[in-house]
Amino acid sequence: MTDTLQIEWSLGNSCNLDCSYCSWELKAGNNLFPDHDKLSLAFAHLVDQSQAFSNVRIDVNGGEPTLSLALQHVILSNKDPRIKFKLLSNGQASIEQWSHMAPNLYELSLTYHATEDFNHFLNVIDAVKQYIEPTVHIAITPENWLAQHQCYTLLKHKNTKVQLQFLYENFTKGNSKYLAYSKEQWDEYYTEQGIDIYNKQQVEATIEFKRVNHLNNYFGHLCWAGVTQIVIDNFGDVWRGWCKSHAPMGNIFAQTLALDKTPRVCPKPQCKNGFDLQARKSEGSWGLA
Repeated sequence: MTDTLQIEWSLGNSCNLDCSYCSWELKAGNNLFPDHDKLSLAFAHLVDQSQAFSNVRIDVNGGEPTLSLALQHVILSNKDPRIKFKLLSNGQASIEQWSHMAPNLYELSLTYHATEDFNHFLNVIDAVKQYIEPTVHIAITPENWLAQHQCYTLLKHKNTKVQLQFLYENFTKGNSKYLAYSKEQWDEYYTEQGIDIYNKQQVEATIEFKRVNHLNNYFGHLCWAGVTQIVIDNFGDVWRGWCKSHAPMGNIFAQTLALDKTPRVCPKPQCKNGFDLQARKSEGSWGLA
């Protein structure tokens, strides 16, 4: 068993951008970020329930998580060396805010969207690089390919860890259908990832190919989601994965979280979420598939 508990926490759905390809439930603003007291109590409960693990990795997304001052306080005030935070952000918070938070993060994932201030984005990267090497994603559509690809190329020349991010037409509704990228765009995407586009075996091993062709079938397998990783939604409900299989594991704000002790059988015909796919799966089916 791993000694690390991995957590994805969707803290709220307020965002300072309104990207057309982002699902409304991630930016509607109707699930507000928890206030300081509510979040502090929830975090304390999470710390208490994770005592069996020597490492706890909490990846926080939104919405835009840097809009939560309560989250910033929790990150800065954390004294438990086991607990480490990662933020998934559009990078538009102030330089001052990033300078405060970056030293307290174990990882930072920044996504640049075409509607953002690119100069500010560059300044943020320079500021956080004093403390942590961010991973940068360039959200690219078939329509804005040239402009976003220029941003990607510039960051690549600056020795930034940067990747093109292809987007889903059915984002949060299956994550199996991409926007209408051309074959040439797909070829370039794979090539930039180090995939030989003429090597069928390499292409078919990619997560993109498996998602589109519904090859991530673990129905009947044992899955360790809920044992070594969990997700927390906007309402504080704790689930084994974003597939939301089985019943909730409690609510972090009601302080009723209880981790699984053993793996459970996967009831889904497809594992669609990248985080869920990271959970350990049994090698063979459990006789149910």
